[in-house]
Amino acid sequence: RGAAAVIIVIIVAMIAVGGTWWWQQRPDFEPADQARFAYKLPDKPSIAVLPFDNMSGDPKQDYIGDGLTENIIAALATSPDLFVIARNSSFIFKGKATKVQEVAEQLGVRFVLEGSIQRSGDKLRVIAQLVDAIDGKHIWTGSYDRELKDLFALYDGITRDIAVEMHINLTAGKQGRFWINAAGAAESYRLGVLGRSLLNTSTVAGLKEAETLFMEAYSRKPGSALVNLFVGAVHYQKVFIGISKDPLSDLAQSRTFVEKSLSITESAHALSYLAMLELLARNHDLAIGHADRAVELDPSSSDALAAAGMVKSNSGEIHEGIELLRRAMRLQPYHPSWFPLMLGWAQLQLGENDAAGKMFDAVIASANVDGIVFRMALASRAVIAVFEGNMDLAHQYLEKVLEKHPSTNLYEANIRLYFMKDRDFAQRYIAALRQAGLQEY
Repeated sequence: RGAAAVIIVIIVAMIAVGGTWWWQQRPDFEPADQARFAYKLPDKPSIAVLPFDNMSGDPKQDYIGDGLTENIIAALATSPDLFVIARNSSFIFKGKATKVQEVAEQLGVRFVLEGSIQRSGDKLRVIAQLVDAIDGKHIWTGSYDRELKDLFALYDGITRDIAVEMHINLTAGKQGRFWINAAGAAESYRLGVLGRSLLNTSTVAGLKEAETLFMEAYSRKPGSALVNLFVGAVHYQKVFIGISKDPLSDLAQSRTFVEKSLSITESAHALSYLAMLELLARNHDLAIGHADRAVELDPSSSDALAAAGMVKSNSGEIHEGIELLRRAMRLQPYHPSWFPLMLGWAQLQLGENDAAGKMFDAVIASANVDGIVFRMALASRAVIAVFEGNMDLAHQYLEKVLEKHPSTNLYEANIRLYFMKDRDFAQRYIAALRQAGLQEY
């Protein structure tokens, strides 16, 4: 009888847990039907901002909501991480009782931001809500009470707050909260967000633009943890993409700025860069230690997870690295192209050529053709072809590398693989590139 009672308790508990899970997972409203979408979803978060409803009962107050809506659209449109529907298309829904599902289907977007304004004398209340039309979920709601002393200042303040929330909820995730606090000023945060997107292109042009933005932010806020981190990131990236005139100096400067950031605030992002700096110096144990601490501090940061995956997969802990990279890609579906590049590289070390090839193909299809990540993916595809004895295909991939980057050579490739702990694999990789026809210098 006692055993039966225990079983009943367990069953009831399982039902309760299952019911709670179902309740949390169920949609808040009927999701949009993707089969009805007028356009294919873009390869980055897509959003339409609907005209804010005027709840004041006075049509003459419409201009307040319209102006705020236009301000928000203009602000979000400056983000390279978002696909934002233009004002004219969003405003066709003004004054219409259209469901968000229909908006998403007609405009081909996943996310819809809607809101309302209500004026009472010199006071204004603004309510905004972000929904995921495909999952049928409410993601975020914000409420703002302001005085109508300076309408344009009011627009700018609320727009900035909403833009930050969109960045956190649609692109940066929870780690965006750190960026806000660490930036130390709204303008430094804005410059940091724009610069980070440019860094992720892994191109010379993108890096130069990012450096300009970060140095402007540094001149405004030299004591900001985030700004110091991003200046350090620029010096690191100069070495990574191969344009540094003095790699040792750039790495030293990168370390100085990253360590200054850590002295202000211990963050997963700064620790991740410190881990990658130790990896480049072949201090594999130190690199793993910093990477582990970064993930411990912020286990939901896709950047920290991916950096830890890169560090571990190149420091002898390949299986752990692969798991971390997969988690990072799951947390950030619209991830930078270096995430799958590093996953493919880890799989290639294990001899999983098919899986690695799929990752490299994904990079080739999505990465900027002028970037180092694109070049590394093509070169790795050539290596796989050599490993599998398909020399014609290897030559074709190498020709594509040299077509865009004619100065690529084995000397550079050797330097780029210096950080790898598995020297046997590194030498097999170099030998394969040599067989494919890559010249020494």
